[in-house]
Amino acid sequence: MNEAEGQCVVTTEWLHASSAEPDVSVDLTFATLVELSRRGTGTNIVPWAVEFSRKRSASDHYARYFGVPVRFGCTRNALIFHAADFDQPFPGHNAAMIALMSEALNSELQQLDRPVTVSQQVVSALKSRLPSGRPEIGDVARQLGFSERTLQRRITEEGTSFKELLVEARQETCRRLLADLAVQIDEIAYLLGYQDTRSFYRAFKDWEGVTLRLGVISMFVPRRTLGMREALLTNPIGGVSAVQIGGKQNFDEVVAVVSAPSLVC
Repeated sequence: MNEAEGQCVVTTEWLHASSAEPDVSVDLTFATLVELSRRGTGTNIVPWAVEFSRKRSASDHYARYFGVPVRFGCTRNALIFHAADFDQPFPGHNAAMIALMSEALNSELQQLDRPVTVSQQVVSALKSRLPSGRPEIGDVARQLGFSERTLQRRITEEGTSFKELLVEARQETCRRLLADLAVQIDEIAYLLGYQDTRSFYRAFKDWEGVTLRLGVISMFVPRRTLGMREALLTNPIGGVSAVQIGGKQNFDEVVAVVSAPSLVC
């Protein structure tokens, strides 16, 4: 985000990708920012300009939502606000909540600024491969552009092993999935690369030294969701339906998502 000459320019960057950012991702990002600004200020914030690198759309739905003609065929994807709009107060401003969130966000930013080790790259690659079964070091090496022998050497130099990194990847993914009440236990087992839930239960006990039930209670689930997760562990139910964005959704569907009453701002 850059501010100059009375304008604030927001651009997107598709990190660690070999292809262009999908149009629907850009649409969601820009529509969410505009929606948050309108809800937060209680006014109809209209951008100074909207630029897309894609070809021109025959529909006028972009102009109707943003309130300005949209430029297509540009060299970048950019959402340009009037700088003065950023000085408008938020009626629902909560200083205490902002302070709490800022601390967590600053911590995450510090993590991003740290150099990425080969072991961290391996863990990231393993997480993406877990649903396909137990990943092999050769597959990960090819994904990261190493020979299998070189990757093994680099991992050893960093004081760890491929097996330990696989456990780390599964543990981190497990913690994230357990916190999502919409994901069933058998689905978690599959997403971690296990063929059945019994193998997952045994692995969890090896990692944490306690059963899955006790681990959930003591480590992963906030008190307000304990009953719901406990119920899922005892009697799994169908997952919660959710709107999924991707593929050929049009911009009106994107607007419907970001304009939903449940959007927190």
